[in-house]
Amino acid sequence: MDESFYSTTHVLNEISVQLSKQNWNCRGAGSKAFPSIIRDLRQEYGANLFFLLETHISGARGKQVRDKMGFDKAFVVDAVGHAGGIWCLWDSAVWRVDILNHDRQFIHLKISDASSNSTPWLITAVYGSPQRITRRTLWATIKAYASSVNLPWCLLGDFNAMLHDHEKRGGARYNHQSACKEFQECVSTSGLIDLGYSGWPFTWKRGTLAERLDRGFSNVDWQIAFPEACVKHLPMLNVKTAYQSLMSNQDSPNKMFKLVWCWQGPERIRTFLWLVVHNVILTNLERKRRHLTTDDTCPRCRNQDESTIHVLRDCFYAKSIWRLLNPPDSSRSFYSTGLEAWLLQNLTSDNNWACTFGVAVSSLWYFRNKLVFQGDLVPTTTASHQIRARSEEFLKAAKKDLNPRSTQAASECLVGWSRPDEDYVKLNVDGSWFSQRSNAACGGVFRDSAGRFLKGFSCNLGNCSIMHAELWAIIHGLNTATMNGYLNMVVESDSAAAIKFINHGCPPAHPCAPLIQDIRTLALRFQHITWNHALREANSVADLLAKKGQDLALGLHLFDKAPPDISYALLGDSLGTLRIRGS
Repeated sequence: MDESFYSTTHVLNEISVQLSKQNWNCRGAGSKAFPSIIRDLRQEYGANLFFLLETHISGARGKQVRDKMGFDKAFVVDAVGHAGGIWCLWDSAVWRVDILNHDRQFIHLKISDASSNSTPWLITAVYGSPQRITRRTLWATIKAYASSVNLPWCLLGDFNAMLHDHEKRGGARYNHQSACKEFQECVSTSGLIDLGYSGWPFTWKRGTLAERLDRGFSNVDWQIAFPEACVKHLPMLNVKTAYQSLMSNQDSPNKMFKLVWCWQGPERIRTFLWLVVHNVILTNLERKRRHLTTDDTCPRCRNQDESTIHVLRDCFYAKSIWRLLNPPDSSRSFYSTGLEAWLLQNLTSDNNWACTFGVAVSSLWYFRNKLVFQGDLVPTTTASHQIRARSEEFLKAAKKDLNPRSTQAASECLVGWSRPDEDYVKLNVDGSWFSQRSNAACGGVFRDSAGRFLKGFSCNLGNCSIMHAELWAIIHGLNTATMNGYLNMVVESDSAAAIKFINHGCPPAHPCAPLIQDIRTLALRFQHITWNHALREANSVADLLAKKGQDLALGLHLFDKAPPDISYALLGDSLGTLRIRGS
């Protein structure tokens, strides 16, 4: 039998008005106190949309309980005996809710503001079957939805599967499930982003075994629409203490996200830190999990699994470098905490050490790859000197460029992507040239005035010059814009020469003259079109799509949904992230 254990996944957002969505794996809604607890939660948070999972009651008894909660609308997938059950409850004066689809494992809804014509969004309440075979239909359904979704989309609930092996504590390993590869493949294929959590790391407990089975996911559009969303886990012994914890625990689970985004240093290191936070850098352990290798040992020490924390801290090579760098708390907990706590305590340290720490983490991975791919062993003393020099350079640049007494200089050194005016679509394009392959590619992305992804493309061009690649990116972008009916365009390229050729022309004998003429002809199809030169730091999404083209088959590849590998850059642009020029 499960212990009396109530896990709440609690999601808060700010839309135009305060919205509180609550997703509660209540594991039984039949107690007399339960309706009053729900009413109290509604009053405390102004909750107007509620999901209850594993309710254990159905029929007339379930309706009696729901009627006491104060919602005027509900949609229910009844429990079968004491198994399952999903209740969706909402206030119709606040939300217009359309039930798009449902079965025993999910309810898929479209939500829109009842009092305005704001953009709708999607949410899926999930209760995964305890049976692995039955859950496979859930994974297939999620992937099918993901391939057709074109709105902000969030999934919440009990998936009855673990995404990672570390989401388990205690118990006999051979008696219980490990990370579900089908679940991992579903999340990856669907381009979903784990919303993270705050609170206790587990959401289910039986005896000494605890696992994280409840979680929230979203697509990029949903994170852009609701950037302040947060998820909370409340593992408690009964409903009363769960409620008390909910009232007292207000910490934001987005802390790691904000720490990474606020880290003072180059964007490429910030991106790497984001991967480390999510524990997805391609260590040998991760490569083995993805079936890319059968050897998960560390390439240096050869006697430990190469996990993220091992390569960045616990390997003898990493430890030698950290001792030379002298972390401020090396005598206490630097070497004893888990990955997330380790990152948290060092990224929240004083600015100088936080910068040094980020540079060191990135450098340790760089030194590891030099050993693996080039056979180059960097001495620890040399490595520590390089790390100190780089971090001092970044700190000096940040202090100089961000000095509030030099507002003009700072504004010239901070670069960010800017949204187009209303009724305009912005096209960012870029070219790519890989000399080792003698191959060129290009890419582009379309976004609206809210920063939302509309369309994207990558194209493998074969062997041509980088200037030809930049111009081909513009041609493919204009053709795609025409096909999609975009009439008012802002086109940005980080090639100043390409923009100059388009605005001022080029000699007829120039190798690019035919492409320039094609671009000018295509431009006549639009009501309004503006050509801008963008700095490289403001063109990162197009840069990623251009590089993506290098690994695709020859020809043009269109994307109706944002590929997962540009999600981070898209989100950063939509949030107005500024990058230091030259980073």
